[in-house]
Amino acid sequence: MHNKRLSFALLSSGLIIVFLALINHITSPQSLWCIYPIYAVIWWPLSLYCAEKKRFLLLAVLGSACTAVLLLLVNLFVLKGFPWSVYPIFALLWWPLGVYCAGRRKLLLFSIIGTVIIMGILISLNAFIASPYPWSVYPILTLLWWPLTVYCASTKRYKLLSIVGSVLIIGTLAFINYYPSGSHPWFLYAAFPALWWPISMLLGKRAKTLGFAVLSSLAIIGYYGLLNVTIAPSFPWFIFPTFAVLWWPMAIFFGKRKLAMAFSVFATVMSTVFFVLLNHLTTPDIIWAVYPIFAMLWWPLSLAFFGQHTQKAKARS
Repeated sequence: MHNKRLSFALLSSGLIIVFLALINHITSPQSLWCIYPIYAVIWWPLSLYCAEKKRFLLLAVLGSACTAVLLLLVNLFVLKGFPWSVYPIFALLWWPLGVYCAGRRKLLLFSIIGTVIIMGILISLNAFIASPYPWSVYPILTLLWWPLTVYCASTKRYKLLSIVGSVLIIGTLAFINYYPSGSHPWFLYAAFPALWWPISMLLGKRAKTLGFAVLSSLAIIGYYGLLNVTIAPSFPWFIFPTFAVLWWPMAIFFGKRKLAMAFSVFATVMSTVFFVLLNHLTTPDIIWAVYPIFAMLWWPLSLAFFGQHTQKAKARS
């Protein structure tokens, strides 16, 4: 029964294709319109055979091939000039690739081949539009994260992900910074935080200690202070990352000892010094630092009054 249905589909499709080709040749030989209905007819025996045999990968491969041939013919004989058919043909490759990798759970292979396909699309697009600037490099560098994360997540090699990922981030930023030309090495501002990712991963639980927080804060202050002095000495901007990073060891020190009141006082004093210094460096004629300082004072004051109220309530009970 199955063979009869397939034979009928093949014979009928063959007759229809011959008929359409003859009509096209007799009536309008200058236009190759018959390829559109022929393309539709081919799916009849193809889908019937693959469905009965449950050969879905074969359907994906042959279906993609038929569609690619149709697009090439339209590109060559109908819409000539620009090779636009390359882009949908690249997209068609995802169908057999997805069927093959999903059936075998080969996620890494899927990510690698998928990355290569997208790279091919981007490079060809960059070349066909005759752009003198290789803009395709930027998304290609981003695409490398796909197979990298799939591999490291499947093998649980998270430290390797942090090392390679950090190098990839710094390399990408450096390329953007210096190609085609760059005078100011701004990628160095982001390079240090990227390096701290693998350092923290390699240290493991020791990265949660107060000693690591103190050493890291000193290293960050020294690094950005050196950048401030060497490549951007016009303004002491390193005070901003210094102010931000000092909260790290301070929070660990007071948090582990549950010294909320001391934390609020110390943080308020540090913030006061920061705002006064910033006020003096930026707009010494306008005294605006009193406003954030006034707001910060409510932190230790509220804790002090809350503590007194709690103690009185406990004494009464």
